Amino acid sequence: MENFGYPLEELVAIVAELTPKYVGYEHSSITFEKAQMLMEGVLYCIQECMGQDSHALAEEKLPAQKAYTLGQKIVSDKFQIRKLC
Repeated sequence: MENFGYPLEELVAIVAELTPKYVGYEHSSITFEKAQMLMEGVLYCIQECMGQDSHALAEEKLPAQKAYTLGQKIVSDKFQIRKLC
């Protein structure tokens, strides 16, 4: 699993932020499978961001959270375009 040069701590922090949305607030733990799925989603979004020259190359190195957020927008936009077709 490629981490694009980001420390694992930064990536885990993003997964930790996403966890309540997908697990619910009543649980204090998360299954390994769910954590793995969320991490793969985070890395996919970062990969999409890195694939966009306008975002990834405009700055030397985006923080992981910003790369994830931009990548999430790119993925969301792609999904919306597919829905329209």
